[in-house]
Amino acid sequence: MKAFIITILLAIGIQFAMSQDLNFSQFYHNKTLINPAYTGLNKTFSASALHRNQWMGIGDENLFQSTAVILDYGLSEKSSGKYGSGLGFGLLYKHSTSGISQYTTDALKINISSDAARIGKEKHGFMAQMPVGISIGYIKNGYNWHSLIFSDQLDPVLGVISSGSGIPTDLINQSESRFLEIGFGGMFGLKFHKNQQKATYVNIGYSFDKFIPMNQNTSEAYQIPNKWSIHSFYHQPVQKNMISSGVIYQAQGDLQNFIMGAAFVTAYDFSFGVWVRNQGYGFDIGNYSDLIFNLTYRYNQFQFGYSYDMGISSLSNKNSKGTHEISVKIQLFDDQRRVEKRIRNNSTCFFQGLR
Repeated sequence: MKAFIITILLAIGIQFAMSQDLNFSQFYHNKTLINPAYTGLNKTFSASALHRNQWMGIGDENLFQSTAVILDYGLSEKSSGKYGSGLGFGLLYKHSTSGISQYTTDALKINISSDAARIGKEKHGFMAQMPVGISIGYIKNGYNWHSLIFSDQLDPVLGVISSGSGIPTDLINQSESRFLEIGFGGMFGLKFHKNQQKATYVNIGYSFDKFIPMNQNTSEAYQIPNKWSIHSFYHQPVQKNMISSGVIYQAQGDLQNFIMGAAFVTAYDFSFGVWVRNQGYGFDIGNYSDLIFNLTYRYNQFQFGYSYDMGISSLSNKNSKGTHEISVKIQLFDDQRRVEKRIRNNSTCFFQGLR
């Protein structure tokens, strides 16, 4: 019986192993999730945490959960010199669990970026940047065997859980896969304005990630396909407010992910937006899978976010209760007076990217 259950779990694990990398809905505040070139562009130190609870109405409400912690640091403008803003450094950790088998994924990634290539100056009303970034990471997939209960661990009379025969160590090793992730990305950004308080931003970026197996037991069925993406964001001031829109296209094997939408950033520290996602096998521009609503509030150096993903495709389960995601972010600045003025006068501080 145990061998049969293990076979089923391994089959389920293959489906997860072949799936896309974890995609968070609040990427617009943490763009290093999609491109290492954004690392350090805010010229601050920031720490972010996101937690995602997906499909709470299906079975146990905690069957599909994901967490990410992001650290991001960029050299300040004071220490950058005349050739740009120097280096950016980032650290990203992601953890997710999926299904009753508690299939877990842990990923640790280091980002390094440089935006030394710069054309124009802010004081002249126009500036262009071409930052590039690289990343290297470690990924481990496997089952949480200690969370599973098998038939030989149950007493047929008392129903008491015993230690059972246990899971063979070699089987645990065979069902665990480890990967080295190597990625790179670039971005071309423009900033233009008539005055510093009403600047327009536009940027276009690309990224690519390659996944290399690190253990001999990783069969071809468990390979993670390479991943690439293209994306663009546009921030336009409206009076004292800001409209920020974006488009992202990602492909990983046969799976594709397309997101587009916009957010309205008010002058009163609130931001709210609506986005649509098309995710699945193949690409159909008219067949969207999710409608994403988000709300963000900023208090001094803290930023709090909430998003809700509502399934809108014909395959959506009405009882799934959607997907909830919360986030918190803190930014610590090296030049407090300069940044305080920017916070008061430029609502794009909500958004990570070209400044």
